[in-house]
Amino acid sequence: MAFAALIAHFLPIDLSYWVTLSAAAVMSGATILSTFNRSLQRSVGTIVGIVIAAIILSFQPDGLYVAFMIFAFTALTELAIVLNYAVAAFFITPNALMLAESTSQIGDLSYFASARIVDVLIGSAIGLLGVLMIGRRHASSLIPQLATKTLRSQQRFMSLLFSPYSPDIEAEPIELKKMHTNLTNLKLVLDTARGELPQRTENLAHLQQVFLAAEQLGFLLENAAQKDRLALSPAQLGQLYLFFEMMANAIEGNWPFAEHVIPEIPGFPEVEQEFAALQETIRMSTREPKLTEQDEALE
Repeated sequence: MAFAALIAHFLPIDLSYWVTLSAAAVMSGATILSTFNRSLQRSVGTIVGIVIAAIILSFQPDGLYVAFMIFAFTALTELAIVLNYAVAAFFITPNALMLAESTSQIGDLSYFASARIVDVLIGSAIGLLGVLMIGRRHASSLIPQLATKTLRSQQRFMSLLFSPYSPDIEAEPIELKKMHTNLTNLKLVLDTARGELPQRTENLAHLQQVFLAAEQLGFLLENAAQKDRLALSPAQLGQLYLFFEMMANAIEGNWPFAEHVIPEIPGFPEVEQEFAALQETIRMSTREPKLTEQDEALE
C-alpha cells in the first residue's frame, strides 16, 4: 500500500488517489487466485462502468437527479458486492465519476474517464504484484505449525478429561475453547492455501484429511466431556501423550511416521477408532519411513 501511494504521488497522473484505492480493493482478496480475479474484475468492471456513466452523463443530469443516481448506484453496489465484484464495479465506477463530475468545475467526462481507467489499471497491477511477492505461499507455511498446535491442544484437553488425579474442572472450558480456536484457524489457513500459486494439490488433500480427522476427534472429545469417564493410569496417559507428540512432530518437521499402537481408552471405542483414522492420515501426509536392517529385523 505504501508503494502504491508513492507511485500515485510521484507519477504525473490525474486523481492519483484512485491508484491507492484500487490497490487496496484488489489486495483484499483472501488468496492469490481471488486477488487475480478481483484485479481482472475491477479492470473490466471499470470499463463497463465508464460506458454506463457516459450514457447517463450525456443527458446532463443535475440537482436531485444526480443525488438520486448516486443513491441508486450506492444501493446497487452494496447489493452486488456479495454476489460478484465485477458486477459491483459496474456501479462503483459511474458512481465515482458522477461524484467527481458534480463536485468539479471541469465538466469533462473524458478527463475523468481516462484518469479512472489509468489509475485503476496501475493500482490493480500494483495490488496483484504485492500479493504475488508477499503472500504467495504464506498460508502453506503456516499449516504445519497450526496443525501441530491443534494436536497438542487436543492432547491437553484429553489429559484433563482422563486424568487419574483430581482434574481441574474449571480448566476444561478454557482448553476446549483453545481446541476450537485452533481447529478454526487451521481450517481458515487450509482454505486460503487452496488459492495459492503454485499449489501442492496432493499434499493439501492429505492435510485436509488430517484436519477432518482432527475435527472429528475434537467433536468426540467434547462429547466425552459430557459423560461419566474412567480415570486412566499415569502409564496410559503417558502413552497418549507420546502418541500425540509423535504425530505433532511428524507434521511439524515432515518426519517419517509409522503406525503406532493405539492407546486404549475404556468406554470410548469411537475415540480409539478416530485415533486410528488420524494417524493414518498423518502417515499419508508425511514422508514414508526408511527402515534400516536393524529396524526391519525388529519389525
